[in-house]
Amino acid sequence: MRETSRDFAQCSRPRTFWPALGRAGLFGCMMAAASHMQARASVETQSLAQAGSAAESDLEFGELRVETQGFFREKGERPSGATSLFVNPDWWTEGTLLSARLNVQAVTLLTDRSTFTVESSDAYISTSRQWVRDHQLTLGRRVYDWSVADQRWGTGMWSPRFNWDPIRPQTVGLLGLFYTYENRDWRIIAYASPVSVPERGFPIAIEDGKLRSSSPDFVPPFSQVSLMGQSVDIKYNLVYPDMLDLLVVPAAAFSVRHGDPREEGLWAQASVSSKAMNQIELLLEPELIASQLILNSNLHPRRLRHGVATLESGWNLGWMHPWLSLSAERPEALTPPEGWVGSAMGPALVTAAGLDFSFPTGNVLGAQWINVQESLPALASSGGMAGVTPSRFQYKDALRFRASWEGPSRFDYVFGWTHDLNWGSSLLTADIGYKAFRRLHLGLGADFFSAAQGEGFIGQYYGNDRVRAKVSYAF
Repeated sequence: MRETSRDFAQCSRPRTFWPALGRAGLFGCMMAAASHMQARASVETQSLAQAGSAAESDLEFGELRVETQGFFREKGERPSGATSLFVNPDWWTEGTLLSARLNVQAVTLLTDRSTFTVESSDAYISTSRQWVRDHQLTLGRRVYDWSVADQRWGTGMWSPRFNWDPIRPQTVGLLGLFYTYENRDWRIIAYASPVSVPERGFPIAIEDGKLRSSSPDFVPPFSQVSLMGQSVDIKYNLVYPDMLDLLVVPAAAFSVRHGDPREEGLWAQASVSSKAMNQIELLLEPELIASQLILNSNLHPRRLRHGVATLESGWNLGWMHPWLSLSAERPEALTPPEGWVGSAMGPALVTAAGLDFSFPTGNVLGAQWINVQESLPALASSGGMAGVTPSRFQYKDALRFRASWEGPSRFDYVFGWTHDLNWGSSLLTADIGYKAFRRLHLGLGADFFSAAQGEGFIGQYYGNDRVRAKVSYAF
């Protein structure tokens, strides 16, 4: 048995005309969302025969977790607290010819069972390394590290994310056919698929023209707008597209890497892709009913393609690991229909860098930076309203510092501070864990938001300062 865990970066959308809806959140109206997973226990066996002979006391097939949170202050219609139940079966096996993995996450708010959602970050079958050591074919959904910057910052350019908890989302795998070649020095990944599953978030419903959600992290859009000196009510309506139009979008990607960021030594990686954006774009079709002072806002989801090219390099010295990433992204240029409002987007250059320090005591200190330079079209190209549509990027210019420790004792901790240089806002997170027994883990954490104005990813959650507690059991 081997326990595995991954830390994933934060992600969400800035607060604008429909802040928490675009791309990830509103898709919950059509498809279920799922939770992030902070720690995962899994069972790995060398063959089915070995699995049958393993002692039951040494096997861990997943995790059962309860998380609760309470807020320090009241804010609009947001509940004062919430409790979630997570069930995460995780099965992995490898035989002489084939290997497979199925990781399923199921989550619900105990106060609203209609929020029950299920997702899988990894669900695949592949050829076994015991059969062919260096080459492997995989069919299904699988997480690969296409980009260090994409993992650290959760940009969503390469791997899709789950936004049940937008502060701590989970990276999930692309869906399709993968070929990998890997030896001591080189790794090559080729990917192709006729379909593309978009990102999803916590469920959102439309009731009486209003967008609502039981999630405490839901940031409602504007319900009124001032036109010609009068307050006009906004009524939202989702125009459901053909599901095939959202899913059947061919994709292809290729990556080559020399060295390994997890091992000591120099490493470099180049990745290129042509695929659908992992996020859904929302087109807004406004219709003013002047006699009733109502603005009908029809939301039309659609998928856009984009091309991404990433170059990365770093030097892992064991105790120190600097790295640098440069990505060029070009979205598909599709003009919205006349009178509709779409997301303002253009070619973007994403630069990211980081420096990590590891100590023999188990402490890890890290700092990282990201900057996005996007060439946006003129406001007139979006009917003069491009400034009120969501940005595709969580941060345009930001710094993050992180400290963690996981040693031989029963305690572990993670502290993080993220500062949005563009909006002058900050997010401080703190988590302390205690391993009471081999299978039982207790945790206590808190989130604190500061913002000069309620804009950007961090700013939209200003007032959501909270304390969190969790109990997880590995079964």
